[in-house]
Amino acid sequence: MNPIFDENDAWNESPQLALQRAFELPATDNMAWNEMKLLLEQELHSLLKKQPEKLKHILYRIDVNEKLAAAAMASEHPAQQLAALIIERQIQKVKSRNENS
Repeated sequence: MNPIFDENDAWNESPQLALQRAFELPATDNMAWNEMKLLLEQELHSLLKKQPEKLKHILYRIDVNEKLAAAAMASEHPAQQLAALIIERQIQKVKSRNENS
């Protein structure tokens, strides 16, 4: 995983490519969102157990709402909840960029 994820580098990327780069997921063409979510959940599960501070840093850098992230981490299935929040946020950013361009 990149030690520091620079969100500015992902300005013109699709949400999927930004997630692949931020979490060092395998780069594959035409990966379905459900496949991406499963890979992201696996990575999040690992980070939650082994490097929670690094995960918090990444969540901050990609601008996931802190309160929603904390609630997700305290949930019964934190990796799934966080993956949904992250994907939703990446899609929001792309929509916002498209509306402003």
